[in-house]
Amino acid sequence: MYKDRVRLWRLNKNNKASEIQAALRLALERARSGLTPVSGFQLGSRYVPSAEIGRYLRRKRIKNPWKWALETQQTIKT
Repeated sequence: MYKDRVRLWRLNKNNKASEIQAALRLALERARSGLTPVSGFQLGSRYVPSAEIGRYLRRKRIKNPWKWALETQQTIKT
């Protein structure tokens, strides 16, 4: 029943690479402008804590998250 309801409500609890990259770009912009870091991000319709983003990066073995986020942004623009 649980899986049926999740599918019916079109919920998705998995983090997408593009969502994590967007969150990292937001964090980088905040760091560059001298603002304080945030404890989490709004990804779509749900709140994702910074710790969950860190777990995603460790799980995917991404050593340099800033470089990863900016590289993908450049490939999208071209």
